[in-house]
Amino acid sequence: SESISCPPKAFLEAGFLRDLSECLAPRGLMAVNVVSRSQQAFEQAAEAFKQHFGKLFCIRAEDDINKVVLAFKGAKEEGPALGQLKKEGAAHLKKAQRSQAHQKDFLASIDSLVEL
Repeated sequence: SESISCPPKAFLEAGFLRDLSECLAPRGLMAVNVVSRSQQAFEQAAEAFKQHFGKLFCIRAEDDINKVVLAFKGAKEEGPALGQLKKEGAAHLKKAQRSQAHQKDFLASIDSLVEL
């Protein structure tokens, strides 16, 4: 199937994304889990996000249908650089995680972060 299981279709509509972007602080962040077996469907969702958010990143687990999209409000050039985001994300995760096993899993996720 060429569809997305998550988020619900209504969450990808232009009006919803516009309203969500307007609700965020000037340098706010939206995080959304996108679940789809179709790369084409994922790319269509990413294009919908790009219409309302300046800079997008994605955490992609290998061989997984789940992709976490981080969408920053504001102009693309105002968003964080990929390297800086990875560095800050890793530092925060190290502080937040109590066990070494969890740190390893989350640091692997940070390493898989790509800009869309």
